[in-house]
Amino acid sequence: MWDKSEIRLGENIKKLRKIHGETLHDLAKVVDYGNTTIKNYESGERQPDIQTLRAIATHYGKTVDELLNVDLSDLTAMNFTIENSNELVKMLEILLPFSYSETALKNADFKKGYDYCNRILDAFSKNDSIRGSILSDCFEAFGKAIEDVDENGNLKVPEAVANMVWLIFLEWTQIYDNEMINVYQSLLVPRKKDDIPFIKKFLKLRENESIELKQRKTSFIKDFDEPLAELLAMLKTDIAWVQLADYYLALQYMISMIDTGLSPEMNTTIGMHMMLSFLRQGNQYAYRMMDFLNKF
Repeated sequence: MWDKSEIRLGENIKKLRKIHGETLHDLAKVVDYGNTTIKNYESGERQPDIQTLRAIATHYGKTVDELLNVDLSDLTAMNFTIENSNELVKMLEILLPFSYSETALKNADFKKGYDYCNRILDAFSKNDSIRGSILSDCFEAFGKAIEDVDENGNLKVPEAVANMVWLIFLEWTQIYDNEMINVYQSLLVPRKKDDIPFIKKFLKLRENESIELKQRKTSFIKDFDEPLAELLAMLKTDIAWVQLADYYLALQYMISMIDTGLSPEMNTTIGMHMMLSFLRQGNQYAYRMMDFLNKF
C-alpha cells in the first residue's frame, strides 16, 4: 500500500510538469533519468532520492517541503502576456499600490513627491528612461512630509510613509541584467504556440542568476531592510494602514527581498502563505493581487 505522502508527491510532480508544458522526456533530462523513471515517480511506484527531489523542486521553483506536503492540485498555468507598456504600468499599480488623497496633496512636500512619482510612471508607460536622481528626490520629498505631525505626534500625511515603502519596492524592480530584460520584454510580445511560457522563463532565470545580480540584491537588502521595517511599523500604528503594511510584508517575502537565512524559494513559500492568510482576513490589497493573477 502506498501512503498518502507518496501519492501526493507523484501527483504534485505530474501537476507541475503539465502546467509548465513539459513532457516526461523534458523532466527526465533535468534529473538525468529515463522517461519511465519519471512516469514511476508520478504514479508513486518509485520514490526519488533526496538529490533528485531537490533538482525537481528547484526546476519548478518550489521547495522540497512543498513537493512532499502541500496539495498543488489547484495550481494553474500562468500565461502572462502584456499588450503594451501601459498595461505594464497598470500591472505595477495593482501590485505596488500608490497612495494619495486630497488632504495629503495639500502638503507641499507630499505634492512634490507625488509629482515626481507620476513622472516615473509616465516614463514607464512610454518606455522612456528616467534620470537617476528622481528616486532620491521622491524619498527626500516624502521624508519631509513625514515630519508633519499633530500635537499628539500622529502623522498628518501617512500616505508619505506608504509611498516611501512603494519607492523601495519600485527600486527593487530596477535591479536587473540583460537576461532579465530579455525575459521581461517577452511579456510585450504575443506568445507563439511553441514558445516557452513566461513563468518557466522566470523560474529558470531566478535559478541561474548571475553572481553580480545576486550581489546587487544582497547589497540592496542590507541597505533597505531596516528602513523598510521601520516604515512598515509606522504604518501599523494607524489602523487605516494596517492592511497595506501586512500586504507589503507578505510581498517582501514573496519576492525574497529579505535576508532570513533561508533560500529564495522558501521565502517565497512563506510569503505566499502569509498573503493567503491576509486574503482570508479580508485584506483588500491581497485580494487585488490574487484577482489580478487569476486572470492569467
